[in-house]
Amino acid sequence: MANRQSARKTASLARGLSRLRRARRRHVDDATDALLRTAIKSLDENFLLCDRSDRVVLFNRRFAESAGGTVMVGQRFEDMLRAMLALGRYPDAVGCEEAWIAARLAARRDGNAGFEVRAGNRWLQVRDHHTPDGATITVGVDISNRKQAELQARAAGERLRGALEHLGELICLTDAEDRIVLANQRFVEFNAQVSAYTEPGRFYSEHLRAGITLGQFPDAVGREEAWMAERLAVRKSSAGPVERRRQDGRWLMVDEQVLPDGGIISYGIEITARKRAEEALAASEARLRSLVNLSN
Repeated sequence: MANRQSARKTASLARGLSRLRRARRRHVDDATDALLRTAIKSLDENFLLCDRSDRVVLFNRRFAESAGGTVMVGQRFEDMLRAMLALGRYPDAVGCEEAWIAARLAARRDGNAGFEVRAGNRWLQVRDHHTPDGATITVGVDISNRKQAELQARAAGERLRGALEHLGELICLTDAEDRIVLANQRFVEFNAQVSAYTEPGRFYSEHLRAGITLGQFPDAVGREEAWMAERLAVRKSSAGPVERRRQDGRWLMVDEQVLPDGGIISYGIEITARKRAEEALAASEARLRSLVNLSN
């Protein structure tokens, strides 16, 4: 009898301990869950959690602001997108809403493929992560400052490109591998016979070899490879302006500067008129000396 009572007490004690452990685990789990929710809501990044049926479970303040207040728990992700489009939250989707939604959902299914999107007046770097239980976590990082800097740099580059295009000088810019990045209109016109070799992506040496083949460089005749080696060496030395004669009688003063990134910018000024004037003056002086000698 005593043994049975002791067994019942032991079993009762075990059940009590089990209930206590479960209660403690629930308390710990609830505390952990509350802590995680607080941490997520305080994130600077946009955060959205959807369940395996792609319905909203949790989002933070930054995401709600980005969504324009259209997001709510239990809402389908696609419905949320349509609500955001109706508010004009995605300017790049205007006029092509259905195609934009299809592309966004496809990217979401792929997961882990980051992409940039304009949301309102901000830019976000967005990435969708799939969890093992089928849920999807969406994180958006604000990259507005970086995008603004990129746009400003692009606009400045376009202004510079436009200015170079209309200069009277010949301008050619190459990268660290000596591939042409930019050749302005005057450069292309002056090298019209080999214009195919002045396009971006061509090596500068290809442009020179094409000119040699056409005999554009009289000084290279009979010593083509040596001339090419000398020309490329001078090009990389930034030794100062050099006068160069072309087969058609035109003259250029060429100056090349190596840039900090290893690229090279070439400036060319046509000096044909000046050289002809110098030649005419030299011829005139020679005739004068001849007349003086004859008179003597």
